[in-house]
Amino acid sequence: MSKDYDNIDYTQQAAHYLRQSGVLPGKIGSSHAHALVAASLGFGSRIAMRDDPDGPSFANQWLGREEPNVPKISEIVAQMRSTSLRPEEASAIAKAVQDGLTPACACGLHSHKSMPIGFVHENDEAEWVCPECAADVEEFGICGLCGTAYIYRTSELDHHGLCKEHRGEFEQSDEEREDQESFAEYVLNHD
Repeated sequence: MSKDYDNIDYTQQAAHYLRQSGVLPGKIGSSHAHALVAASLGFGSRIAMRDDPDGPSFANQWLGREEPNVPKISEIVAQMRSTSLRPEEASAIAKAVQDGLTPACACGLHSHKSMPIGFVHENDEAEWVCPECAADVEEFGICGLCGTAYIYRTSELDHHGLCKEHRGEFEQSDEEREDQESFAEYVLNHD
């Protein structure tokens, strides 16, 4: 993989996203943005999150898939001073944090609805694609056997629409083909 994903701090990315994207009403400072990201992950502060031995890895691409802690966000917002945010906006804030924690698509969009590209499992590093880009059927598709659980570049799918994990599933050996033809002939002659 050409990108060094280990050098990305997704919590820092999310805080920057909250401050720069305009998804929240008004401007928020860096410390408030970091507090909201930490609260979404269930912590009272970035320092508490960083110092917790069981806390999240900041380099984990999958943090945006974590269920956000909406009550904790509401609690933190209620404690904030000099902000236009209100505790009742906690659900919208949680969605914005999830978007920011998710790796950006090649188009630059952050969306918690984005998917990793290819046959990857949670905690695997991957490139991600947003729903808008994934809808480009000339660029992306799904494997006929994987279904919608995974999305692939069309160049990774064979002529049957199968990924490399399922390639050959519909191919028959000469013996299998002869058996099928023989059975079909038998059915036609004994009908």
